[in-house]
Amino acid sequence: MGKCKDLSEFDKGQIVMARRLDHSISKTAALVGCSWSLVVSIYQKWSKEGTVVNRRQGHGWPRLTDACGERRLACVIRSNRRATVAQIAKEVNAGSDRKVSECTVHDGSELFWQQKGDQHNIRQVIMLCLIAVMKPTVFLLLSLGGALSLKICSFNIRSFGESKISKPDVLNVILESINRCDIMLVMEIKDAKGQAFPRLMAHLNRKYSGQKHKYGYVISQRLGRKSYKEQYAFVYRQKLVSVKSVYQYPDMQPEDIDAFAREPYVVWFSSPTTAGKMGKRKDLCKFNKDQIVMARPLDQSISKTAAEVKEFVVIPIHTPPEAAVKEIDELYDVYQNVSQHWQSQNFIIMGDFNAACGYIPKKEWRNIRLRSDSSFVWLTDDKLDTSVKESTKCAYDRVVLHGKAMIQAVKAESVEVYDFKQAFGLTEQEALAVSDHFPLCITVNAAPKKG
Repeated sequence: MGKCKDLSEFDKGQIVMARRLDHSISKTAALVGCSWSLVVSIYQKWSKEGTVVNRRQGHGWPRLTDACGERRLACVIRSNRRATVAQIAKEVNAGSDRKVSECTVHDGSELFWQQKGDQHNIRQVIMLCLIAVMKPTVFLLLSLGGALSLKICSFNIRSFGESKISKPDVLNVILESINRCDIMLVMEIKDAKGQAFPRLMAHLNRKYSGQKHKYGYVISQRLGRKSYKEQYAFVYRQKLVSVKSVYQYPDMQPEDIDAFAREPYVVWFSSPTTAGKMGKRKDLCKFNKDQIVMARPLDQSISKTAAEVKEFVVIPIHTPPEAAVKEIDELYDVYQNVSQHWQSQNFIIMGDFNAACGYIPKKEWRNIRLRSDSSFVWLTDDKLDTSVKESTKCAYDRVVLHGKAMIQAVKAESVEVYDFKQAFGLTEQEALAVSDHFPLCITVNAAPKKG
């Protein structure tokens, strides 16, 4: 059997990945061609140290040890997901008397992404083992949120308008929340002049321009009954997705006209390469080929290694609390209408359903077609708290999927509530100045970028 010194860094990475995928020690040893004890020792080393590569001790700057420093590092990592370790270290050290090493940033980024629970995604699991063998200075955070997945989020920014744009601290939290996602549904835009959201987009593209991912957006007209109006908007990374079409649901069904206070503004998204063509072999870099090599021997299906969803429709909703039961049920009709309007099989229905805390009595759930029809999969359960107030534990915000490919492309474990209160160290009052809702996110396996 091979000895530790005989194993390449790639072999060690395979051991780490196989064990994280719950493969047995014997199967892992057979895959790599080494002893059982060697599999155990390498995986234990990775578990304790976060690496399988020996590091020189006693060198570099002091590590971040206090909670404030760790929060700052986490915030920089979130807002620079596609930066190198060196770039992140430079930003963390800017204006600080206490410097941190690139090694500290590398370890901090690894721990941060592990805590997000993304190991269920095969690509991200592969990346976790590659972390162990790659040099920190060349490790790109892009790899963890890379081209094989899209993070899609919704955020009810309570009463969004000029007043929130004018408050730097509030604006910064909103920008960071959007930047974490590849597509962000924004709700409760109440700016009558129509100037606040374009200003938000200008701030967003200016702040994150160095990432070479310019943001685009589409926004509905002002929707509502009488004088109270709101808008829906979708912000998206133009390099990762594009808008195929938009559709304002007409809400004019016979015998049920004006069922919605704010009828859904539906958007059909696609990846930039959705011409029915996948990347060719010559387009793959060595890194992509290594990923395929590492996934296939572990009995991962070809569909898991390749893309699953190339286009999908998002139906947004913000229901009035008093009409939550009726409007959630009516979303079934919206789906049927849109599926006849567009030839897509992949649907995401998301937003502020107000589907908790007394707004929907338990006995009413069986009367809601979107819930009783088993072809619709509710990713979020009735206990997922998306509210900011400590005194409120309510699953207001929801995500519902429809379509076989879409359901297979999204794992329940990918559901994430982004607690910006904790991330920024805010008091409850400071957090409520941003919104009374936390953003809700899912991860969708999607078509890869070309090249």
